[in-house]
Amino acid sequence: MPLPRIVSLAAFLGVCLSGCAQGDSPRGTCVRTFLSTQTELHHGQAVFSDLNGNSTAMAGDLKAKLRLAFNRKLPAASLSKPITASDIRQLVDTRALSLDGRIADLLPLSALDSVDAAHRDIRLRHLLQHAAGFDRSISGDPLWSSDGLHEPKADCMAAADYILRARFDFVPGERVAYSNAGYCLLGKILVEHMDHIPSTDLTMIQSPLGSAGGWFSTLGELHNRLFETLPLRHIDDSVSLPDGSHYDFGWRHWPDTVQGPKWTHFGRQPGLMTVAVTDGRHKLMVAYFDGDPADVDSTALTLARGAWRCMELSE
Repeated sequence: MPLPRIVSLAAFLGVCLSGCAQGDSPRGTCVRTFLSTQTELHHGQAVFSDLNGNSTAMAGDLKAKLRLAFNRKLPAASLSKPITASDIRQLVDTRALSLDGRIADLLPLSALDSVDAAHRDIRLRHLLQHAAGFDRSISGDPLWSSDGLHEPKADCMAAADYILRARFDFVPGERVAYSNAGYCLLGKILVEHMDHIPSTDLTMIQSPLGSAGGWFSTLGELHNRLFETLPLRHIDDSVSLPDGSHYDFGWRHWPDTVQGPKWTHFGRQPGLMTVAVTDGRHKLMVAYFDGDPADVDSTALTLARGAWRCMELSE
């Protein structure tokens, strides 16, 4: 290992083992405990912001500290979706796109060959809110394809093309069903406006996991990119999940009757979980863990609530 790295690592660990513990900060102590005490998850690390927009990185153990020290790039998994949605939102704000825009008006004719009238009528808001008529629990997740002999491979653009011609699982706008492929279709729309998309976001869109899960960066860079999406904006709650939550621009928006963060998202890939929580204005925490929990949805909810308990404490 080159000497400069040894020096920088030693400096980092010296700070992290003392200052990063933040014994005089209720929030810092809470975050450190939160990262190190998850039953089915390990090597937790987090980046969170304060009221002034400053960010702090913390780690739950030595392995996580080393990842932070060496600026290890990590997959964001589905935390990529709020980034995708923020690019769509910017285009909506400039009136380049409309939430009620139809697929038929958002894609070139060459992409709509053999696409029927019903699919051409899918609205942009349907895709953003996971209400476009595709339910992976019924028809599978076309983001992942396999020939039966090898491990499934991701191809987001192929998934977008597939669902344009696939049978609906429900009438668009009728209910919510989380859809990776729907966000792949948003990526296909964004490619038509690539001159207005940040280069880092375009790299994500063009990766195999694409706009559904292709963001790959340090945790600090992910936090900063998600912080740029604040303040968050409400679309509407005309279509929601049974618990009253609904999806807006890539974030799950919880009703006031539910305790915890108002906005959440989590990501899941084999061997890892990511979670982000925010008040939608200036408080934001992004965390990353190794592990494969048995009940992903329950674990995600536990993580979100645990992270938010820390964010509600004084700095």
